[in-house]
Amino acid sequence: WERIRDELLKIIASDHPDDGILFLHNTGLLHYILPELEICFTVPQKSPKRHHIYDVGMHSVMALKHCPSKNPITRLATLLHDVGKTKTFKKDLQTNIITFYNHEVVGTWMVEKIADRLRLSNKDKERLVRLVKYHQFTVSEIQTDKAVRRFIREVGKEYLPDMLDLRTGDRIGSGAKPSSWRYELFKKRLVEVQKEPFKVTDLKINGNDIMKELKIKPGPQVGKILNRIFNQVINQKVKNQRKDLIELIDSSSTITLVN
Repeated sequence: WERIRDELLKIIASDHPDDGILFLHNTGLLHYILPELEICFTVPQKSPKRHHIYDVGMHSVMALKHCPSKNPITRLATLLHDVGKTKTFKKDLQTNIITFYNHEVVGTWMVEKIADRLRLSNKDKERLVRLVKYHQFTVSEIQTDKAVRRFIREVGKEYLPDMLDLRTGDRIGSGAKPSSWRYELFKKRLVEVQKEPFKVTDLKINGNDIMKELKIKPGPQVGKILNRIFNQVINQKVKNQRKDLIELIDSSSTITLVN
């Protein structure tokens, strides 16, 4: 399988990966290499209230074609992101509406198996699984900063560019435009939100500052005060600037020290 993996990734990393995958499909070889993807060509998606113009298999190939990333694992994730639809396909016989509820959950389990079969490294498997698991993310102008932060934590900062590249391929491969004003706004918010702290250790002050300002010794009070200040920052009541946080120490410590 190592040789098969290497040749497959060469195809996926090429200038025309879509042609390579379609060649494997048309010759019947895909059935032996990625049977999970081969089945996708038998699963329709066109239905009322759905924007797709291709079956799941062709959509996957077109998504790969338009994925901007040069990373072969990101491209592989783009190719496999919808494999879970083969096991979650449902069609309402009255309305003809097709659904694939929780296909990303099922797909995550499937790509874990694929990663093991192809004997991917732990690092490559992590990237592949993470991208497939969270590819079905929501883009909305009414999302809270908390929701955006949760998305970043789940995907991982290091995989955000890959996830956005997957989404671009997914959009174009569905027959949609490369972007939308909501998607562009979401990308801007990803940048802005990342300027904010995600954990207490991201604060511009630390326990030593607390002890120095309040003239107290190490103890649980220090951690409580830091957490209180951290909550103020993530709730946007104060900026994560050292000067502002130093000024906040006294007010944040009053209740904590009394308790």
